[in-house]
Amino acid sequence: MTPNGKIDLKAMAKQKIEITTEYEEPSTDFQKELAEIFKKILNLPKISINDNFFEIGGDSLSAIKLQIEAFNSGIDLSYKDIFNYPTIKLLSQNITKTEVVVQEEDYDYTEINNLILKNSNPNKPRMKVDNIKNILLTGATGFMGSHILDCLIKNTRSNIYCLIRAKNNQDPQTRLLDTLRFYFGNKYDKLLFKRIFAIEGDISKPRLGLNNLYYNEIGNTINCVINGAAIVKHYGNSTIFNDTNITGTHNLIKFCENFNCKLIHLSTLSVSGNIFNSSINYNKNVVFSEKDLFINQDLSNIYIKTKFLSERLVLENIIHNNLNAKIIRLGNITNRYSDGAFQLNISENAFINRIRSFIQIGSVPTSLRNLCVEFTPVDICADAVVNLVKYKNDFTIFHVFNNNTITFEELIRKLAKLGIVLDFVDDTDFSKRVKFLAQNENTKNLVTGIINDFSKNKKIEYVTNIKMDNTFTNKYLKRLLFRWPKINEKYILKYISYLKSIKYI
Repeated sequence: MTPNGKIDLKAMAKQKIEITTEYEEPSTDFQKELAEIFKKILNLPKISINDNFFEIGGDSLSAIKLQIEAFNSGIDLSYKDIFNYPTIKLLSQNITKTEVVVQEEDYDYTEINNLILKNSNPNKPRMKVDNIKNILLTGATGFMGSHILDCLIKNTRSNIYCLIRAKNNQDPQTRLLDTLRFYFGNKYDKLLFKRIFAIEGDISKPRLGLNNLYYNEIGNTINCVINGAAIVKHYGNSTIFNDTNITGTHNLIKFCENFNCKLIHLSTLSVSGNIFNSSINYNKNVVFSEKDLFINQDLSNIYIKTKFLSERLVLENIIHNNLNAKIIRLGNITNRYSDGAFQLNISENAFINRIRSFIQIGSVPTSLRNLCVEFTPVDICADAVVNLVKYKNDFTIFHVFNNNTITFEELIRKLAKLGIVLDFVDDTDFSKRVKFLAQNENTKNLVTGIINDFSKNKKIEYVTNIKMDNTFTNKYLKRLLFRWPKINEKYILKYISYLKSIKYI
């Protein structure tokens, strides 16, 4: 690292990479073809079929490039395959097989189903404000977490203690300030150590990475924990997902039980399995509401599984240990409604990369014309979350997403008024256009945002028969005078203007 905390590329270039795996030469034509692709992507002269892609220089970005090269060669290789089978040998043994749907092991959901069945009548209880003086917030340096912090400061009198890991030679205070300044300017500088406190810790470690004395001191101070920390990438190392999404949740539950704190656990609507192609064919459209957890969804994706299991862990402790907790499932978080600003690490957002690819290609397949697109602006979403935090109730699950969706056709019509013209083309023609662009060194980067969306028949598929429902949550929020905004041309203008201002499109 350089003295200012950035990666020292010159120093890294001098480091020798030692490959310790046993060399085994590619033997089949398929292995040889994959080896050539690996060497091209990673710029290596030689590669063993036992070499792990991510241990010899690969990362999430080069994994997309690998997928594009495989697409060009007619190899049916998904993004998930690269993470599940990171060597040529494993890929050659597995990717031609029929994908196995993984469902949860035998588990009796009777008690959980009875508990969450109560999330049905939001008009029943009288609204009671929960007097929360001190909140422990995890994930405060993230896009969603920082906006929840902003909303808490503006709409409550609570003090916010932010649990943050030291990272890239930066202490927690610097990391938090850098994040807040990026999104909100310097208006919160004066509140550091007054209402905003940065604590160095790690939810994946026992006692949250704190010593016994400080753990108890913080515990006796905090009234409520908002868990916004999570690994939100959809693919990656299972150990990292388990440590943060499951072990981290377990440790926060124990903290809340030890010190009688309220827990707000932020989750995702992806636990329904609705955003991934699945081998499960439901006989009819399935509604996934605040009364649902296990609906026989495919849990083979590590992201879905760990978020699902963390939810189940929370609900189990509500039932058996009288934990005071709420699960808030979030939708597709998008640019701020106020000014169109978006997350710091924009290149990691799959949705915006998808929109960017369509804009760069200049067309959209006809099959997507009537597909609904969800925009849940981060600042509005944070406002909804904080409203749910502020009041007492016996409910356990809320769905926070903007159900004022627009179709792809409406989106394209709004983009056209901003001078961005996209055409609807036949699905077959669109696939041919993508293949042509992917084979050209100068244009292959245009398709990175959608390359993972192609099915085995080389067509883009976003359709799911799992329908998200937030009727219960919206009725509850309506009592708090909260309304979701319409996605109008004014918002799309802010959205596009921001992307242009940072030269992302």
